[in-house]
Amino acid sequence: MYHFDVRYSKLYKKSNIKGISPLFLDEKMDILTVEGGVILANHPVNNKTYGLGGVLDVEGRFVKESGFSLCMYDNEQLDWGGSYSYDEKQLLVKREKVIFGGFINNNEWGHFLVDWCTRLWYALIDQESKIVFCIRGNVKYELLPNIEQLIQLSGINTKRIELIAEGEPPIKYDTIAIPQCSLTSRGYTKEYLDFFNRIVNNVSGLDCQTYEKIYFTRTQLESSKEIGESKLERFFEKNGYKVLAPEKLSAVEQIHYISNCKYMACIEGSAAHNIIFGKEGTRLYILEKWMTINIRQLFLSQASGSDTCFIMAYPTFLPFREYFGELFVVGTTKMFRKWAKENYGQKVECKTNWLRQYIQYFDRIMQKIAYKLINLV
Repeated sequence: MYHFDVRYSKLYKKSNIKGISPLFLDEKMDILTVEGGVILANHPVNNKTYGLGGVLDVEGRFVKESGFSLCMYDNEQLDWGGSYSYDEKQLLVKREKVIFGGFINNNEWGHFLVDWCTRLWYALIDQESKIVFCIRGNVKYELLPNIEQLIQLSGINTKRIELIAEGEPPIKYDTIAIPQCSLTSRGYTKEYLDFFNRIVNNVSGLDCQTYEKIYFTRTQLESSKEIGESKLERFFEKNGYKVLAPEKLSAVEQIHYISNCKYMACIEGSAAHNIIFGKEGTRLYILEKWMTINIRQLFLSQASGSDTCFIMAYPTFLPFREYFGELFVVGTTKMFRKWAKENYGQKVECKTNWLRQYIQYFDRIMQKIAYKLINLV
């Protein structure tokens, strides 16, 4: 049974998430079939988070079920999707049935777990049709090897996947099947859980060491966005946690370590989303790096049945990252020190030197600004 510990988080304690209702949706999933429909590539516009695109019916009307939502709101607000005019002469015609996989906003591990895997449950039922995704960007890229491995572990042949990039012509198909999303702003379904359970079951039996406690670090990334994480990492390592860099592990290795541990700790974000692979009752410590509630993390923590503890690891006087770039300052805050004392009986001797952190922070910001200015010349 899931549990949220918010004693060490000002943000989550204030939001009263302890009283959150169960988000499991016990309902039958639907598949909308569109005969003679058209798939439009992504088309960026200013008034949407991402852009327009998706499926049009035979009359040229946008099929709202093909839209994409970040699941961050109380209602299913579309962050992507909508019709736009195109040259009929450019229309391609393909006499086949396809599954519309949706929109890929980022070719990243965390985004796969919560955004663009949610229609793949139907690809396990219809095992023949191609799976068509519209992607963000005008370059048709390859799926990340770890994402490709996840899809294959679920039982889906990745050769079935077809990506449509921005600027590509619209395509008319005989039949377009649009599966209902298994994770929405309302909650998650049995199909969402089953998809990841299949993956975990196909990883079982791996001949690899296991650890009771693991810490997923971001310090080894080439462009780490978290300034000050190394001090937090050292605390966990000192207390028996095996420090692992997810980007240096295969998908199979990540799932193996997560599904066999009892305690897991990490900075909030993609690493914490990995709890979907964990066993029920796994204790997850999430180190908050920003004053925003990640709704999808609540979904994943509840879906996995984890015991999740939120720990405030950022100073409250941070400047807005929207103005200064995607960088975060983290460290041994008062809340972190309180958690360490009450859970490990330890006083964190070395407090974070926030001034030093901020010097590094603004130095990184100035480097970003200088880089942009150089490229404008």
